[in-house]
Amino acid sequence: MKAPDLKQLSENRKLALAALALILWNLGMFGFSLWKPLWHLGLLVNFLFIVALAEALGRRVSTRYKRIYERALAVGFPILLLLAWELIVGARILNPRWFPPPSKIAVALWQLAVNYDPFTKTSLLVVMMLGVFLTIGLKWLERKVMPWQREEQKHPRTNKNT
Repeated sequence: MKAPDLKQLSENRKLALAALALILWNLGMFGFSLWKPLWHLGLLVNFLFIVALAEALGRRVSTRYKRIYERALAVGFPILLLLAWELIVGARILNPRWFPPPSKIAVALWQLAVNYDPFTKTSLLVVMMLGVFLTIGLKWLERKVMPWQREEQKHPRTNKNT
């Protein structure tokens, strides 16, 4: 049986201690009711802990899974920010009138997209589809009707006077 690598064990211990510190920090903030008066500090420390954990975890990920890990971070971090925003507004730390939670914004956008507006006699979904078709149509027109512009872009004319 192979003996455990001391460096690997040390990295595991650091990772576990950082995760434990993050949990204890949040429990302390909740336990002593410090989130409302010190939410800026609490959020900053949480952000620093999460970045440190992600960095430490990133060093441990093999090159085979590095791309998957980076994509998970690219998707997970914005979700984490939206979750923090939702929780801060839900705890009434931020005024929901000025900073509505992301869930209410998503519902309003969905309603705007699907519901018919009698004033404009359309819905946002129809407008978005029209925009997509207009963009595709203009790109097609550019390729089929104006091919000389593409040729000029490939081979720009040189000034013959110089």
